[in-house]
Formats: sequence, structure tokens, C-alpha cells
Amino acid sequence: NISSVRSGYTMKASHAIAIGFLAWLLSACHHADQAGMHNPAQTRIDGVVQELHAGSVETVEVLQIPPNTEFLIRVTPETLEKAWIYKTAVRRIDSGRLDNLLAVLKRARVEQVATGSDIRSGIIFHASSNDRRLGAIYFDRTGRRGAVDNIPASFGENLFSHLKVALSMCE
Repeated sequence: NISSVRSGYTMKASHAIAIGFLAWLLSACHHADQAGMHNPAQTRIDGVVQELHAGSVETVEVLQIPPNTEFLIRVTPETLEKAWIYKTAVRRIDSGRLDNLLAVLKRARVEQVATGSDIRSGIIFHASSNDRRLGAIYFDRTGRRGAVDNIPASFGENLFSHLKVALSMCE
């Protein structure tokens, strides 16, 4: 019977098309994930960039523990915020610093990692209104690992150094 052969062929073709589409969709999702589109740490950095661009950031705090200070336990972002040795606050960011900060953070490439690092420095962004916290970036001794808010992360080359320069801090 020709009509049953034809309908069987049509069903097989439609199944093949559906399977092909599903494979393409899964592949696209995999590539998007590899490209960092589903990276919470990078998303948080991008959020800080948007807040800076909108003029919502009034104060940037820089907290530091000297790299040679020894602890019995790993220093977490929470520990740094309670036990900092040095603290610098930059209020009312001028346009030059703002431009530099935006340029550095827009170039920043952050990857989420499985475990946290021994934190030694942190940069915390606060909003203009009601001192609302907008985000924080923490760094270990090397400046290459740390956290974004509380998400363990690794950073591209020299992010911490570039941020220090953008905020006109001495090394």
C-alpha cells in the first residue's frame, strides 16, 4: 500500500528533523554555557558595571590584610570584612576614576571555581542611596583568585592591579 509507505516515510523524516533540531538546541546551550553566558560570577561583575554606568555607586571601599599575615584558617570574604588591617574608602567617584573603573571591569573575565581562596583584599561597591551594597570582589595574595560576592572565582591577568590603578591606590 503506497499511502502507508508514504506516511511511514513522512513520520521517519519528521522524527529525524525533530532529533536534529533537539541536537542543535543542546549543542547551542552547551556552547553558550562554555562562552560564559551562564556564569554567576561574571554576571555579578556585569551588574556592578551597570550600576557604575548608571551613576548608582557612591562609595567604593578597599579592605586589605597584608599578604604576609599568617592565619590558622583560610580567610573568607566574611573574615576580611571583620578583620581587615587597612581600609580605604573612595567617595563620590570622579569622572576620571569612573571611566578607568568601567574600562577595567568591562574587560574583566571571571570564571567560577569550585573552592574558595585565602582572601587578602576586597573591593566593595555601595549605592548612592541608603548605603545599599551593590557587589564585592575579593582577591587572594596573587590577585588571580578570590570571589565575587560569595562565589569563588578566578580572574584574568592583573585584574586586581588594574583596579588599584583605576582607584588611584598606591601598590
